[in-house]
Amino acid sequence: MMKFLTVFLMMFAVEAYSQNRDAVAEQFMDYSQLMIRRDFEKAVDLYASDALLKKVSREELTAMMRKMFSSPDVSFTVYLPENVEVLPQFERLKGITYSILAYTQQIDLKLPEEKRAQHDAIVNVLKKEFGSQNVVYHPDEDVYQIITAKKAVAGSRDLQHWKFTVADKNAGYLLREIYPEKVLKLLN
Repeated sequence: MMKFLTVFLMMFAVEAYSQNRDAVAEQFMDYSQLMIRRDFEKAVDLYASDALLKKVSREELTAMMRKMFSSPDVSFTVYLPENVEVLPQFERLKGITYSILAYTQQIDLKLPEEKRAQHDAIVNVLKKEFGSQNVVYHPDEDVYQIITAKKAVAGSRDLQHWKFTVADKNAGYLLREIYPEKVLKLLN
């Protein structure tokens, strides 16, 4: 009887874990779709981390997103994440369950006419930043195709509604401000 109960509980735990991973990935894709459509208000309302919103107001975060996506120095197209993997370790701290997502994402970059003379320097910077194998220049379209490898922190109080923060390497200070050290260790 005890053996049956142990097997039953293990099967239940595996099923719950699988459902959590599916919910995280599905909601992350929804968040990504909102960002690509530039529906920043909805993305922030539904998916911005509560800890982040304690440091930055909704209005400031939305304005930063808008500014990032509408730079006059470059136009770019962001595609839906691919190879999204919810890493197997979940961590529960202070009533919040955390998980890490790893994924790749394609970004196509097009420079304004006056920046094209700097092509070689730009390619070198992009290759240094993203790795030479992840940057391809398409001269016929005058587009730089970049494949980025990224991670994001997912957090949920109820295991149903997940909030996300992309763990950009330039956001190290902010990540240390809003997430416990144990969560940050999951990023490595």
